[in-house]
Amino acid sequence: MPEPKDMNTWTGRLGHTRLRTFTDQDGHFWLEQNTAKPSKWGKLASQGHDIAWEFAGPGGAYTGRMLIDGDFYTVSEATKKFLQSPAKVARPGPDTPRPLRLSVKVIPKSSRTELVEVQPDGTWRIKVAAVPEKGKANDELCAFLAREFDVPRSRVEVVAGHTSQRKQVVIS
Repeated sequence: MPEPKDMNTWTGRLGHTRLRTFTDQDGHFWLEQNTAKPSKWGKLASQGHDIAWEFAGPGGAYTGRMLIDGDFYTVSEATKKFLQSPAKVARPGPDTPRPLRLSVKVIPKSSRTELVEVQPDGTWRIKVAAVPEKGKANDELCAFLAREFDVPRSRVEVVAGHTSQRKQVVIS
């Protein structure tokens, strides 16, 4: 009998990809992550993690839940656990040379404001809940960075990329 948390017991297969599938007792359709997909989840699956996505039913909408190695997560929870470095980003201290310049990629109109990741090139990917209109997203970005770096809001300024997703921010 197939078990939702054990993908090895799933017997259903989907199309030419032959991805494993499972329909649970509530009628929700679970679909295995394709390891050939060039995405962060595809990469994680290709590293040996069992990953599946929950849909309302076959052909239904994504429910917001996923299964990784036998445990259920929201995408946000899974991102924090599996895709972000557990180490905290170093905050500048009294001896940090100022001004500090950050490269930032902003993702506006998100469900909340949060640091998504620090990319290998040092760029900070940050989701902001504000819309990119009349400087609202820039203001929220600066307020967020002020909280993160424990400095007054007046010491954080967008110096380049005011109307772009890619920005240069100075913390003085």
